Amino acid sequence: MEHKYVIIDGRYPVLFPSVLEHRQFGRAGVNITSAGFFTILQSGDIQVFGESQTLHLHSHPEDEFLIKLLLRKERY
Repeated sequence: MEHKYVIIDGRYPVLFPSVLEHRQFGRAGVNITSAGFFTILQSGDIQVFGESQTLHLHSHPEDEFLIKLLLRKERY
C-alpha cells in the first residue's frame, strides 16, 4: 500500500494517506524540500518514489532514511 509524504526543511517527514493531496501541506511559510510516495516493503524497508505534481517536487533517495527514523520513533 502506498502513502504520501513531504519533507520539511530537508529534515522533517510528514506522512499521510494517499487520499490527501501534497499541496495541502504546502502552506505559506513551510519550506517543503521534497515530496512523493512511499511504501513499506515486506522486509520492513522503506521505498520512496515518484513526485508531487501539485508541488512540482520529486522524491529523493535520502528521504527513505528520514522516514525510517520517524517510523522507528513511532514504534517506541
